[in-house]
Amino acid sequence: MLIELKLPDIGLASVETRAAFIERATDIAYGLMTPGHDRDDIRINIVNAPDGGWGMGGQAYTGERLGEAITRAADAAGAHP
Repeated sequence: MLIELKLPDIGLASVETRAAFIERATDIAYGLMTPGHDRDDIRINIVNAPDGGWGMGGQAYTGERLGEAITRAADAAGAHP
């Protein structure tokens, strides 16, 4: 089984956060597999888009610009106190 996560380079930015994701995703996948499959056969691949390589609505976003857009959207939705 292969699980591939694609995200901008600001997501899971440290080795520790990537390791935690890999461990948790493996746990979830293994829990959903039918009996007889081996946990060691689960592969995880994290693919990061380079800065400016993530796009939405025809616009390329740097990590900084993407963070700003996320903050604006959260503020508009009332997600911040």
